[in-house]
Amino acid sequence: MEALNKFKSTKKQHKKLIEKGQISHLGLFVQIITIVILTYFAIVGLYVIELNLVTQILLSFVLLVMAYNNYDIFKRKGMTPTYLISGVALTIITIVAIFK
Repeated sequence: MEALNKFKSTKKQHKKLIEKGQISHLGLFVQIITIVILTYFAIVGLYVIELNLVTQILLSFVLLVMAYNNYDIFKRKGMTPTYLISGVALTIITIVAIFK
């Protein structure tokens, strides 16, 4: 029951932040769209090997957007460095793979 109350209070806080204009929906919209596109390319990439590079680029972009959303919207500072480091590392690996 306590978890349900915590969820309701978090939902109320989220609505208050939206009403005050403190939450930008653009970051969430970009994250959702890129996850949908990433899912498509991941499924197609199973059959067309050349699309794996595009999938890596999209995945690194999703991780960087998730880091931004965690920092700016959700205020979960603990996961922000994890997403940021993962996104930058995957970006570097992808750039090395492109020029190899």
